[in-house]
Amino acid sequence: ESECDGGGVVVDGQKQGLEPISIEVEKQLLTCGPPVESTVYDFLEGLARRKEHKHFPEPGVIKIFKKNPDDMAININEVEAMLKNLFIENPNSLTTLNQIGNFWRARGDTQLAIECFRKALSLSPDHPDLLLNLSRILFNLGYLKDAVFLANRSLHMKASDHHAWLQYFTLGEIYKAMEKKEEAAYNFRKSLELKPELQEAERHLRDLGMEEHRSANPYTIVIILALIGIVLLVVYCLLLGSVGGSGGPPNSSPSSPSSPYVTQ
Repeated sequence: ESECDGGGVVVDGQKQGLEPISIEVEKQLLTCGPPVESTVYDFLEGLARRKEHKHFPEPGVIKIFKKNPDDMAININEVEAMLKNLFIENPNSLTTLNQIGNFWRARGDTQLAIECFRKALSLSPDHPDLLLNLSRILFNLGYLKDAVFLANRSLHMKASDHHAWLQYFTLGEIYKAMEKKEEAAYNFRKSLELKPELQEAERHLRDLGMEEHRSANPYTIVIILALIGIVLLVVYCLLLGSVGGSGGPPNSSPSSPSSPYVTQ
C-alpha cells in the first residue's frame, strides 16, 4: 500500500517489466477500453455525473510506479508504455485496470480514471482497494457522501483490520472535510494504532484540537503490570520484615536478626 499523501492502492502489488511496443499502440490513448454499461455503484452522484468532472491531478499517486523506493524520478512514458502492453495482454486484469486508473489519477484525468475503476468494479464489486481508490477521486472532487460510502464499504470488505490503516485515514480526512470532528478523530486514531509512524494523522488530530493520546499496546500493559507487581511485592516484604523484627521475643539472639526478602 502507498503512503497516504494522495497515493493509490496497488492491487496485488505486482511489478512488471517493459516490453517493446509498436508505433501504432504507442500513438493510442491509454484507456481501459470502452466504458462498461453499468455498475452497482452508479447510483452515486459522483459516478452519475462523471462526464462533467474537471481535471484533478494527484501527483503523489505516481510514486506507486517506482521500480524501487530509492528512485528519484519516474519516466512517465515508460510507465504508460508498460500499462499499454499489460492491457493488451489481459484487458480484464484487475491489477492492470487498477494501475491504469491510478495512472490517470496522477495525471489528473478523472474521467478516464473513474472508467477504469468502474470496469474493475464491474468484475469485482467488493474489491477493497478499488473501492478506496474510487473513494479518493470522489473525495477530491467534493462528493463527500459518495466518498464516505465507498471508503466505509472498502473498510468493511477488507479481509484484515490490521492492514486497513489507509481506509481509516481516508475516512478521517473525509469526516474532517464534512466537519464531523468526533468521527474524524476516531478514524485518525485507528489509523495511528495500525501505523504509529503516520505523521499525517497526528497533524490532522492537532488541527482538530484532539492530539493523540496513544493507547498502550498489550506488551506495554504486561510490562507495566509486572513492574507494579514487583514493587508491591518488595513493599510487602519490607513491611513483613519490619513487623517481624519489632515483634520478636525479648530473648531473641541479636546475632540472627530478621531479614526482609529482596527481589533481584
